[in-house]
Amino acid sequence: MKSSPHRQLMPELTLHIMSLRPSILTSQDAYVWPLNSSGVYSAKSGYNALITSKPRALTNPRLVNWDWKKNLWNPPLLPKIKIFL
Repeated sequence: MKSSPHRQLMPELTLHIMSLRPSILTSQDAYVWPLNSSGVYSAKSGYNALITSKPRALTNPRLVNWDWKKNLWNPPLLPKIKIFL
């Protein structure tokens, strides 16, 4: 049996996704921006969401251990490539 895309991409959300049931109403689906009382996205509400959100910690170990000085100013490249930087 072929695995569903949500099981491959978001296994921690599989139970939640599978518990969602379609509406019994015949109305059309619509996008709703929950951070605005009208439900419509605006640049102002997007900016406010960004400003009030908590910063997330980096979880990718490659980014956490990234040595900016070494990798940015002395990248591991061939000399003939470095000349173009």
